[in-house]
Amino acid sequence: MRVYGAAWLFIVSVTFFVTSTMAISSGATPAVSGRSKSGTSVASQLDQARELVLKGDKLEALSLLSKSYKSGFENSAKSQARAEYLKTWEELANLFLTDKAQNHFSLAESFWLSRPKEAVEFLQTASQQEPGNLQIAVLGARAALRAQDCVRAESFSKDAEKIFAPGLEVRLVRLQSQLCTLRTQAQAPPLNIKLLSETGESWGEFDSAVRALVVGDLWRRGDVKAARAAVTAWETQAVGDPEMWYWKWKVSDAEPEETGSKGSKTASRGTRVKDRTAARSYLRICNELTPRRRKNFSMHPELCLWTETVESDLKSGEKLGL
Repeated sequence: MRVYGAAWLFIVSVTFFVTSTMAISSGATPAVSGRSKSGTSVASQLDQARELVLKGDKLEALSLLSKSYKSGFENSAKSQARAEYLKTWEELANLFLTDKAQNHFSLAESFWLSRPKEAVEFLQTASQQEPGNLQIAVLGARAALRAQDCVRAESFSKDAEKIFAPGLEVRLVRLQSQLCTLRTQAQAPPLNIKLLSETGESWGEFDSAVRALVVGDLWRRGDVKAARAAVTAWETQAVGDPEMWYWKWKVSDAEPEETGSKGSKTASRGTRVKDRTAARSYLRICNELTPRRRKNFSMHPELCLWTETVESDLKSGEKLGL
């Protein structure tokens, strides 16, 4: 997650002045072409949003971009204009306007995995100091999810959605927050995970996190067979993801295993035991995570959160000779 602060704001102001002056003097066509249904050029809307941010009215700028985006573009085939629009919108949404809010965010980012409840409080303060900041809202949702605080996760994720609804990361934390709320509701309908089918986008770097959502939602609804199949498919794509191994361990004892004396099978028919190989892989990867790899897996709010539970279960099984 990139941090945009005062230096970035200065660059924006200089760039805006230079490009505007060049366009006026040369009569050049703006780099971003296309028009919204209201007839306003995309370039003009982006310039207006930048001006509002420079004046300190970031919420108004975000509102302008959101309303314009919802109105649609006159020529949807101009994907370059759409991409540039979304890029600028996201950059403005991530921008910090105050040092206090940025400091609170940076502190929370440094310890949200180890002290999530404390991080949530820091981010709550930051969101009050600077409403409309996407980075604060997304990290707030993740920290709350790690703290098992579904209510605050839902609140932060809704804030993120208001700030930058089209974002993949935003849609991910919304779904993760919804699953947190529905976790104890087996009869609730499935999550709408196919949110990207209309635009043809892929989940890209968030693919593994979406697979975790799929498995978690299937498990929540009691569809063990489908959950196991989803984990098997996930394993072919992300063998180095500790959360895949956690779920492989978790779903492995849902049904009695046949009699066996090797691997992770039971020693007697009918006894349920989890996959010990998966448990060991989960613990090993979690123990070996470097700061960089931990950051790469930050899309998992519950990253390596259950190591004590898995280790305890593994030791219990070993004592029983399973």
